[in-house]
Amino acid sequence: MGIFSVFKETDAKGAQDLSRAKKIDERRHLCEKFLVFTTGTTHLSRALLCVLVGAQAWGAPADKSQLLKKFDYDNLHADTYMVNRPGKWESDLWYFREAGKPDQPFERPAPGRRPPPNGDCEFRLSKGGVVSLSSAVRIMRLKIYNTNTTLLIAKGGELGILHNYLGQRDIGSGGIEVREGGKLLMDGGHFSLGGVDMKAVGTGSLSQKGGLVSLSCQLSLTGNLPATSSRQATGVYTLSNGTLIIEAPDGEAGIVKGMGKGSFVFEKGTLQANTLAIDLDNTGGGNLSPAGDEAVGQTTLVRDKVAEAFAKAQGKPYDDARSYTQGKNSVFTVNVEGAKKYDRLIWKTPGKKGSVLLKDGAVIRLRPLKNFKLSTGVRYAFDVIEADDLKIQGDLTIDAGALGRDFTYEVLDGKILRLKTKR
Repeated sequence: MGIFSVFKETDAKGAQDLSRAKKIDERRHLCEKFLVFTTGTTHLSRALLCVLVGAQAWGAPADKSQLLKKFDYDNLHADTYMVNRPGKWESDLWYFREAGKPDQPFERPAPGRRPPPNGDCEFRLSKGGVVSLSSAVRIMRLKIYNTNTTLLIAKGGELGILHNYLGQRDIGSGGIEVREGGKLLMDGGHFSLGGVDMKAVGTGSLSQKGGLVSLSCQLSLTGNLPATSSRQATGVYTLSNGTLIIEAPDGEAGIVKGMGKGSFVFEKGTLQANTLAIDLDNTGGGNLSPAGDEAVGQTTLVRDKVAEAFAKAQGKPYDDARSYTQGKNSVFTVNVEGAKKYDRLIWKTPGKKGSVLLKDGAVIRLRPLKNFKLSTGVRYAFDVIEADDLKIQGDLTIDAGALGRDFTYEVLDGKILRLKTKR
């Protein structure tokens, strides 16, 4: 179940306006083409919204803001709440502007005004600074502008975002910091650390020093729309503690570099991801756990479809080589629920360039789930990693924990890491 529920209602007058607008086929078609160009996807409700807003010339209500509110079922145009100085999220920092009135000046902060769950938030701290959050809030979108601007999610802070996080949108640096006890949750939408438009050439960051970040969407280290995203932007995600969960929708990569210079720095903490499309360096003491502590799953290397399509459109070859490297004391956790049901890492590409390097002292940690036990006298074999090319430098550490038996390992055909019980 998602973080939010969105309900759609139409009244009789709205149905009449919709019927009238639907007759404007040519304008609707143009709107759809525009949306495909800017977002990379056709979304009929968005296109109809464009038509409805433009339909006032054909007798629809004349107030654009009222039309937006009436037919904006996906809340594409929300009221905006803006902060321009450091302080606590929970304090009277928030300026206000009504949806559909971009030329209207912001209203000054008012006592008790806070962004609602259907509101957009903008950070415009001209001199930089930190806005801290220590309570649970829900919003529609978050955009961060200006240099040295940070949203700090402290202990007790929980930020839920429905649609989009569009990080650093300026020439400087800025982003989000999540500390122990803090939570950042996003259920769908678009999550980009920076570079979402051509003017955004700065550095967007997310520094996770603890807590939980859970994304039911793709994490774009930089903007991932070829028509609009900056090639000069930099995006850096640093996981130094806590847990990062990425459950990308079917057909999408959990983490992509984007059109700019994106990097994922895996220091410590736990990464739980169903799909990835980046090189992953797990040499700093981190833990890769495909489905987390209480489930069995698979982390799969997948194609970066946008980057591949962009390279082909430019007439350039696309290199799908990706590597996974695991170092001493860094962990790959394999939950085991049965003889044929356990976590796996699948690291392959269409061009057969998925390489895995396990260095001396790398840890493979086996953990039983749902009271699974190894039967006496039965030999078990778990093929936990599959790659186009798999190499081991030195000796691995196999931590069998509560499974209660010693394991050894072997590499099959330079492609599969098999763990097996000793005689």
